[in-house]
Amino acid sequence: MNFLKLIRFPNLLIIVLTQMLVRWCLIQPMLAFRQLSPAFSDFQFSLLVLSTVLIAAAGYIINDYYDTDADQINKPEKVIIGKSIGKSTALFFYWSFNIIAVLAGFYLGFKMNMPNLVTIQLLSCGMLWFYSESYKKMLLVGNLVIAVLAALVPLLVGVYELIAERGTGAVLSPYFPYSTIPLFITGYALFAFLTTLTREIIKDIEDTEGDRADNCTTLPIVWGTNAAKFIIIFLCIVMISLLGYVEFNQVMTKDYISFSYFLILVQFPLLYLMYIVARAQTKTAYHFASSVTKFIMLTGTMSMLVFYLTVRV
Repeated sequence: MNFLKLIRFPNLLIIVLTQMLVRWCLIQPMLAFRQLSPAFSDFQFSLLVLSTVLIAAAGYIINDYYDTDADQINKPEKVIIGKSIGKSTALFFYWSFNIIAVLAGFYLGFKMNMPNLVTIQLLSCGMLWFYSESYKKMLLVGNLVIAVLAALVPLLVGVYELIAERGTGAVLSPYFPYSTIPLFITGYALFAFLTTLTREIIKDIEDTEGDRADNCTTLPIVWGTNAAKFIIIFLCIVMISLLGYVEFNQVMTKDYISFSYFLILVQFPLLYLMYIVARAQTKTAYHFASSVTKFIMLTGTMSMLVFYLTVRV
């Protein structure tokens, strides 16, 4: 159980769910509408998911490895490395996960005649290492790194499908780039970026005490809690506005089911999040705000299933 907590097993399940939904609820039905099938095989897709999950798990391990001192202040009851799991054991799993992930990425690139694709996995591993070692202590740098990597989770499925289609010849390759598939995937990637950035800033406020003791220069430490709150609320307003544009188009196409879903389970919770953050004064309140953000991330991701059930391509 401690190992599952260390690698944030529920978060890994969300990564798997996200990539599966992108493939089976966005790409596959849109291709099937034109009597086409994904060029990226199920086996190759499984390797991509495995690689993504292992890199994320390794990132959580190395983050906790470097965060031990700060966590003793911020959340001492949740410290695992050095207590339940030894540091050498944690590093063993960290390197093992990354090596397997990179090998899977290299195999995918080799099979798709683009060996340099493994650069994606290598850069992701490197960014998570440097995030844990130094980036997360810098003003906004760590927040943006994690947000970009979160956006890559849905985006990678589309990128690999696009490359696979181009490798199959003229029958499939002209369709994908000019369809609405990249637009949808980019939309979900942007949602992942914005929600993750929001949650990272909330967590920085929650962890201010330990981060200050660890000589971090996070947003609430450098600019103050009120400035951090302002940015969080601004990001929520951006998301609400973008969702409003999506909902307008849903109403115009009479897709009232999707409209109701977005309004009730994504947009209203974003408004509630703004209210919570504006009033938050305690660590408990910020932790609750972080949980609400995770709920929004999950409901936003699950909207792909609603799309699959309701949309008319």
